Amino acid sequence: MCRRRLHCWACAVLLQLAGCTKDHKIELWNNTGSAVTIAAADETLVIQPGSKGTFGWLWPGEQFTVQMGGTKIILEYQPPPRHFLDETVTATTYKLQINSDGFVYVLDPWTKAVAQHLPEQPPGFPLKQKKEEPLR
Repeated sequence: MCRRRLHCWACAVLLQLAGCTKDHKIELWNNTGSAVTIAAADETLVIQPGSKGTFGWLWPGEQFTVQMGGTKIILEYQPPPRHFLDETVTATTYKLQINSDGFVYVLDPWTKAVAQHLPEQPPGFPLKQKKEEPLR
C-alpha cells in the first residue's frame, strides 16, 4: 500500500514538473427526462436524459443557466464541501445532478450514472433557481 501511494505521489510530481496541471471540472448528470441545455463557464452544452455533461469549474456565486422545456432557469453555483470532491492524479471533479424539479443536487464522488438515491444534501444544496424566465 505504501509503495502504491509513493508511486502515485511520484506520478503527480512528474506531471507538475512536466507542466501538466489537474483538470478542474464539474460533471452534471441529467435526470430530468428530457434534454437540457447548460450555459456555464463560457461553454454551452446539451445533455441528453440519463447522460452527463462536463464543464469547467465555476467560481462561488457565479451564475449558470439551464434550459428545460420552454423555461430558462438561472442558478448560482456554490461548491459542495470538499468530501464530495472526486480527486485523481489528473482531475478534480465535483459531480452534480439536475432533476425534473429544476434543482441541482450534489452527488457522491464515486457516482458513475444518474443517481436514484441522492446522498444527504449539505447546507446550500440542492441549488435552487434564483430566477426563471420563459424562452424567447
